Amino acid sequence: MAYTHYVDTTPLLSQDGDDAVDSMRNNMLALRDAVIAGAMVKWDATVTIGTGSNEKPQYLYLHKNGASTERIRCEYTYGTTGGETDNVKTITLSYTADDDPLGSAVWDSIGVCTLTYNSDGTVASWAWS
Repeated sequence: MAYTHYVDTTPLLSQDGDDAVDSMRNNMLALRDAVIAGAMVKWDATVTIGTGSNEKPQYLYLHKNGASTERIRCEYTYGTTGGETDNVKTITLSYTADDDPLGSAVWDSIGVCTLTYNSDGTVASWAWS
């Protein structure tokens, strides 16, 4: 049996009950797999240096199939002292459906993940706010 990817156009109003339930189940399984894998098939990524560098870029933009106006932006800050030095310190996640996501888009906050590190640079914990 072939793998069924997430289909954002289903279930359809024209589907009968069984087909609609199958579509929902398949989408839920695809979402489960995306969460576990940390990536969504058919979503592309673009790295933007911004105020960062090649080694420590400021932004990662995730976009559906490269053509959709929907975007998720990951904005990174990096630590400067102790075990956090040169490691990602915060990741701010935002969403936009605007036509100009890299220009004048309005970004809605999803949340901020703050990481803490041991003195040897290994991750000790993270928390969402």
